[in-house]
Amino acid sequence: MATNPFLMAALVFSAAACGSDSQDTSSPAYLPEAVREAQERQAIQLERLERSLPGVDWDIVSVGGTPVIDLGTAVIRLDPDGSVSGSTGCNQFNASWSIEGNQIDIGPAVTTRMACSPPVTLQEQTILAILDAAVLIGVGDEGALFISTLEGDFLTGVPSGD
Repeated sequence: MATNPFLMAALVFSAAACGSDSQDTSSPAYLPEAVREAQERQAIQLERLERSLPGVDWDIVSVGGTPVIDLGTAVIRLDPDGSVSGSTGCNQFNASWSIEGNQIDIGPAVTTRMACSPPVTLQEQTILAILDAAVLIGVGDEGALFISTLEGDFLTGVPSGD
C-alpha cells in the first residue's frame, strides 16, 4: 500500500502532541518546539485548504497509489454549498460534504448506473468506498489534493487543466 503523506503528517502531529509534561501546556512558551512547528504547519495547511478547495475541479490522478485509468475522466468537485460531484471514470456521482479543520465527512453518493469495463468498475468501487469512508482532507505543498480514510486508503487529485 502506498503511503499517504497527509495521513502521515496527521499521525506525526498527534504523536508529537502526546506527552506527560506537568507544565501548563496552554501557554505556547511551554510547548515543545516540534509541537509548535507542527501546529504552524497545520495552520498553513488549513489556510491552503480553505483557499484552494471549494469550487475547483480536481482530476483524480491516483486511487490508493495506483494511477487512474484514462487521466482526466475521474474528477471531483467540492462546492461551497456543501455539494460534491464528479465522475469515477465511468459514472457520475453526487453527494453532500462538510468539513471542520482537516476532517471531512462525505455523505452517501448517488451515482448513474452505466456499465463499465471491469478495470473501470473496480476503480469506481474504490473511489466511492474512499469517499464514503473519508475522514481527512488536505492540499499538499505542490497543490495536490489528498482525501484519505482511517485505514490509510486515499485518492490524490490535481486541479483540472494542470
